[in-house]
Amino acid sequence: MYRNPSSRAFAIAKVACTFLVLLFTTYPAVAADNDERQLSEEQRARLEARIGEIRSRLDLSDQQRAQLEPVLRKDFERRVEVMRQHGVTRESDEQPGMREMRAIRKDLKAVREQTDAEVERILDDRQLEEYRKIRDEARDEMRERVRSRPAGNA
Repeated sequence: MYRNPSSRAFAIAKVACTFLVLLFTTYPAVAADNDERQLSEEQRARLEARIGEIRSRLDLSDQQRAQLEPVLRKDFERRVEVMRQHGVTRESDEQPGMREMRAIRKDLKAVREQTDAEVERILDDRQLEEYRKIRDEARDEMRERVRSRPAGNA
């Protein structure tokens, strides 16, 4: 099939390059799937509900939707990871103390600021204002869920 060694080497290099391109273009999707598998069913449901609400309330273009959804998924995953790092999980029985709560707030604020910077590059002013309302509503709902937990459950 190959008449000289250089054409065979070229064919092998071409196949290798094609493989690498496929690997690197599909890696983010594989990584996102793996991150989402670490979320509980309840967390996944909350994430999808939040993304659905944002989609409908912001009236996103197709391009904005394609840019924003990965940002929102990553934000959710970062928040879950912050809580895990501080030992706050559904399975834990102890609530964090004041010092730990301050550290959690600080870490969550850093995540929020990073996400906000990314979101600001995607949304127009009207959408950004509505996004902030949605974010504040979600924060208030989370606070209410935490307050309404029975004593001894985190």
